Amino acid sequence: MKICFLAPNVYPSLSKKYKIKKIGGAELQQIYIAKGLQSKGYEVSFITEDFGQPEAVSIDHLKIFKAYKSNEGISGCRFFYPRLYKIWKALIYADADVYYNRAAGFLPGILAIFCKLYKKKYIFAGALDNDFIPGKERIRLIRDKWFYHYGLKRASIILVQSARQKDLLCNNYGLESFIIPNFILAESKFLPNSDRKYILWVATIREWKRPMYFIRLAKAFPNEKFIMIGGSSAFEANLFNQVKKECQRLENLNFLGFLSFEETEKYFDQCKVFINTSLYEGFPNTLLQAWRRGIPVISFFDPDNIIKEKGLGFVPQSELELQEILRSFLSFSFNNTGRITKYFEENHSTGIVDLYDDLVMRLS
Repeated sequence: MKICFLAPNVYPSLSKKYKIKKIGGAELQQIYIAKGLQSKGYEVSFITEDFGQPEAVSIDHLKIFKAYKSNEGISGCRFFYPRLYKIWKALIYADADVYYNRAAGFLPGILAIFCKLYKKKYIFAGALDNDFIPGKERIRLIRDKWFYHYGLKRASIILVQSARQKDLLCNNYGLESFIIPNFILAESKFLPNSDRKYILWVATIREWKRPMYFIRLAKAFPNEKFIMIGGSSAFEANLFNQVKKECQRLENLNFLGFLSFEETEKYFDQCKVFINTSLYEGFPNTLLQAWRRGIPVISFFDPDNIIKEKGLGFVPQSELELQEILRSFLSFSFNNTGRITKYFEENHSTGIVDLYDDLVMRLS
């Protein structure tokens, strides 16, 4: 069976050409799913934006078809040409049995129309919780919102990351879904206490990620070492510059900007606690990167309350409480490392691939 992932921004992560500074959790998850299904015998392909790569290439036996350049075409017309035209052309060229798209945008609508005309199946997977809250989706244009809602209601299968997302989808749209947790194609690893040096924050620099919380946290703990990793968002470059400037004023906070996934992993290998200051999320890959190593998290976002219930870290309710929790954590030894890695192994490791295999087989 052939499955194609319509994932415009995935090429930099697939090719590991990080001069193109684009990487995200949705893209990483799609790579894991693709490689997992490939190991099960599926023929897997991707359709991505044109980052200057050849028309069709193969990376690790994954076929990559390019569509449009992000800035190509005339403003006001580029949606139809080159975007719609070249996406449609690539969808035909991929000739898959099942198509997959992740995160709210106009692409689910395009897939719904294409799959109806060509008698194909398509899977939509949510990213942020907001994807299933009408009016809260991170979509700027009314046209794209229309395409998203049209496509969401016509997906062959909808995937969600948590029980909360499942409830939001059902309550707001009357649609059913399957819960498949995010995962990492890697085993858990033991991290000696002697290697745990830094307090770590990793995310794209966006307002709703609340990076200033972390900067103020570093100010409050001048004797601790803090690492901040994150690239700029296309629409929030001023915030990135502000964060960079504020970090330069602190001797104990090292702002590294954009790093590749592989480079970021090295800092998780030296992390004592991971901080997530986001106002909302879906199910961050960074939590999994921490839990894989038995690292506790301090996170404002707690998917399905698992952080509290499973003893995976701490959930502050305010910025002041964030400081109080970190102070308490640093004062006492934390002994839940084994519980955290066990949770990761049982819920977010390679066994998730079997769930995707079963799901895709339902569509055959």
